[in-house]
Amino acid sequence: MSQENKDKDMSANSLIEVVQEAVDATGMTDVPVENRTRLLSDNGAGYVSSAFRDYLNLVGIGYILAAGLKEFTNAA
Repeated sequence: MSQENKDKDMSANSLIEVVQEAVDATGMTDVPVENRTRLLSDNGAGYVSSAFRDYLNLVGIGYILAAGLKEFTNAA
């Protein structure tokens, strides 16, 4: 991860930038939508924002929001 990415906050715009870098680096858009990986995230403000959700839908990434305080999805 570049220093620039380490300095980003957890806003929807920052998350979109980081995910777009991963999409570009992996060529994921060449994979059929039904075979694409999904993003598992917590319920942080950036992750649940409509802007981030719209972006994920645009690029065809499914997402799962982790249930709060569950050891198997969140570090406790």
